[in-house]
Amino acid sequence: VLLVAAYAAYAAFGRGFEFFPSPEPTQAALKIRARGDLSVVERDALVRRVEERILDMPEFESVYSRTSVRFGSEDEEDLIGRIQLRYVDWKLRRPSAEILQEVRARTADIAGVIIETEEQDTGLTSGKPIQIELSSRRPELLPEAVATIRAHLDRMPGLIDITDTRPIPGIEWRLSVDRSQAA
Repeated sequence: VLLVAAYAAYAAFGRGFEFFPSPEPTQAALKIRARGDLSVVERDALVRRVEERILDMPEFESVYSRTSVRFGSEDEEDLIGRIQLRYVDWKLRRPSAEILQEVRARTADIAGVIIETEEQDTGLTSGKPIQIELSSRRPELLPEAVATIRAHLDRMPGLIDITDTRPIPGIEWRLSVDRSQAA
């Protein structure tokens, strides 16, 4: 009876041991991207619009916004601003995933910007959970391969903030000026 009771207790209560639990993050960041040759004033106006949408959320202890033309080692040429969000104590707020989902919903209708959310890295991993790097001896095949993979990832449920290092599509203008006519 004792042997059977031990197995039954283990089956009911033995959930195992988690070696690397994922703690609730204390901060998060928003990366704000926009396409175009924007001045610092225009970039700052777009970042402020995003900031205004989230400032009244009670889960934030502090909000620090930064606008720049270039963010140092960042490899994204269209990054115009970053907003650092420091959360209040985890006992007094919703989980970070819910907060960032609301941030995405509040800022989804801002035209001309792409907003990515990222939580503070609290475990052993760094960066995004899925990272794919493509290379080829024939580089002309890469754009189509990236587009195919990106389209497949966009259709997969549960994946959010999917990015690639291609520039955001835009319009390229070429002007031909007849200097003698213009003079």
